[in-house]
Amino acid sequence: MASDSATYTLTGADSSAFCSLVQAQSALGPARPTPGQADFWAFFAAIDALAYDRYRHITNALLQGWADKLYAAMLQTQTNYKIDAAGMYVLYAYAQFAASCFDPNNPYPNDSCGQQGFPTDWQQRGGQWPTYDDSKGLPEASPWDWFATAVGLWKPPGSPASFFNALNQDVNVLNDALKAAGQNTSTVALFVGWHGTSPDVASVQQFEQSRFDPANWTNSGTFVQNLAGTNLWTAQSQTATALLQPSTLPADAYFFLLHLLLALPTGASAAQQLAQQIVSASASSQEYPNDTFINQLVYLALMYLADPLGNFAWTNAQLIAETTLLSGAITCPDPASQAIRDSLARHQRVLQTDASYPLQDPYSPAIGFTQRQTDTLFALDKARQTLKA
Repeated sequence: MASDSATYTLTGADSSAFCSLVQAQSALGPARPTPGQADFWAFFAAIDALAYDRYRHITNALLQGWADKLYAAMLQTQTNYKIDAAGMYVLYAYAQFAASCFDPNNPYPNDSCGQQGFPTDWQQRGGQWPTYDDSKGLPEASPWDWFATAVGLWKPPGSPASFFNALNQDVNVLNDALKAAGQNTSTVALFVGWHGTSPDVASVQQFEQSRFDPANWTNSGTFVQNLAGTNLWTAQSQTATALLQPSTLPADAYFFLLHLLLALPTGASAAQQLAQQIVSASASSQEYPNDTFINQLVYLALMYLADPLGNFAWTNAQLIAETTLLSGAITCPDPASQAIRDSLARHQRVLQTDASYPLQDPYSPAIGFTQRQTDTLFALDKARQTLKA
């Protein structure tokens, strides 16, 4: 496979974005046929991680194409709130904004809002809060006014233009709804929840989260169907099957396969069974006879990332962070997901107790790093031959 190095290579930033993609898939994928409020909330939390920071750093074309399918489904789906599902992301983002920047005794953003995580780089992008001159009789700004102004300042430049163009429109729709309800209403407005001159942050958060409840988002099932209709899960299963076919694979392709195995269990039963078949396959090496495919795969991934002459040359702390990142993307309860989680935890324990691992292996101290890489690659290649369709 001459194109493997280009097609299946992931950077560290790609790995982070892939994990956000898996979290989004897990929340509303075929593995979760009747999602509830918490699942929709989790989906948009994962989209937030992608949209605000991780998407713009993606270099892998396959990964970007899969993420684009989620964005397309958001733009495609109209909600009973008279906005598209991209507008639901605006609502999610506003909830984070309100929590970070307001308190019940202060109707204006906290001075430290920019340092509280939403967003973190307005100043770097030249963003400024809106100012209002009371002497001219201009109305004071509501929290939504602050946010509507801010939306134009934190567009990640690498994200799909169509998605962020839609966000601006959705902000206007929601802002118009708020104005129609009246800023000084004593009840929670359509989306925001504005009480007199001070926001009731607890009520804002509770009300906004309730908008993701299928009892209120009454056609939320259409969004789930549109996500399933993107063929994202089919494409990932086909890619996994394709990676089983070559006689040999390089280490970067195996690192890609590890991420793909996180994603497969978020799909339907056939994808879950494929993941289980792969992770549980026998894979024996000189160092680890009678081992499983997933254990050897995680071991190889760590050696690939730690290789001093490789593209990463990561430290012990970075390897621990990576295993934590990968584990955090796993939320499905299926056997394959559990096996991956257990393997990551097993290797992380060794990383935490032996800072030289995997450059040196306390269980195979006499065998050098390069030889162990070769042996593990051979074990995985041999195991894949038994898994070919």
